[in-house]
Parts: sequence; structure tokens; C-alpha cells
Amino acid sequence: LHNIQTATMALLADSTAGQLDQAYTTPTADMNTIRADTGALTLDSYLIRLNGTSVSSGCTYTFSQDGKVVTQITP
Repeated sequence: LHNIQTATMALLADSTAGQLDQAYTTPTADMNTIRADTGALTLDSYLIRLNGTSVSSGCTYTFSQDGKVVTQITP
């Protein structure tokens, strides 16, 4: 969860809008679908730079549009 939150904050810092394209309320492990700046920025790319890989925990996540609330759903 910590790496997801850290990558989300980095993505939002780089975003001109300062928020995600939408709230992502359906749990997902595909961080390539979490986007900002009309899809120009993806969370997956930030995780790969931070971690060397994307999500590998088996968990899924939901995100508020402002990125302040990231919820981890364990399998």
C-alpha cells in the first residue's frame, strides 16, 4: 500500500490538473488504468520507476479522484 500511495502522490505532483482523471471505485490491480491529465500519466509508470515492477501483491485498489484516499482490498 505504501508504494501505491507514494506513486500516486508523485503522479499527482506531476499532473497539471493535480488530480486523477476520475474516481476509480471498482477495485483493480491494473495500475495502467489509473490515469491523470486525460490519460497522459499512468500510475503504472510511476510504480515501475519506484519499484521496478507494478502491483505484485495480489491486492486490488480503489482511488478517490483527488488521490488522497487509496483503499487496498486484500484477496
